Amino acid sequence: VHARSTWGVGWLRAGGQRLDWQLIAPARRSPNGTWTSAYQTGALHITVARRGTPQGRLNETYTIVNRGAKPLALPEGTIGIRTPFNDTYAGGAAVAITRRCNAHIWCGGTSAYICATRMGGASPHLGLVLTNGSVTGYSIDGATGSDERGLISLHPAAMTLAPGERRVISWT
Repeated sequence: VHARSTWGVGWLRAGGQRLDWQLIAPARRSPNGTWTSAYQTGALHITVARRGTPQGRLNETYTIVNRGAKPLALPEGTIGIRTPFNDTYAGGAAVAITRRCNAHIWCGGTSAYICATRMGGASPHLGLVLTNGSVTGYSIDGATGSDERGLISLHPAAMTLAPGERRVISWT
């Protein structure tokens, strides 16, 4: 996928436009093994922290902060966090069965997940489970037909952030 559509990069809908998060601090690794990046779009500042676990999982935390001087209303669908599971059929059946997934998405607020099962049924499979915050919707970008589902973006629940206020969304 295009660099602006890679895993964990996001966008903000403001003034009728969709603006990609602008990288302001590239990924850095802390002594405890956590990788952290920072993004900014207008008054919205987003820090993304990623850490592997001994069980082979990846924990991700998105901290969203209003750095402006006024309250910031963010209705549902205003923020998108890209999670581009490879849910395509391109390359024919042999490729789809062994290298592609069927992504089932549930955005039930504080109970949200994605179950990405390999089309051929053989493991390993991939899942995403929300552990903090609320995800109430998703959108699909770039679908080109029945063989290309497109890029999935998850949407945090609507929020209004006072100046300096933060919200956290985490998943594993």
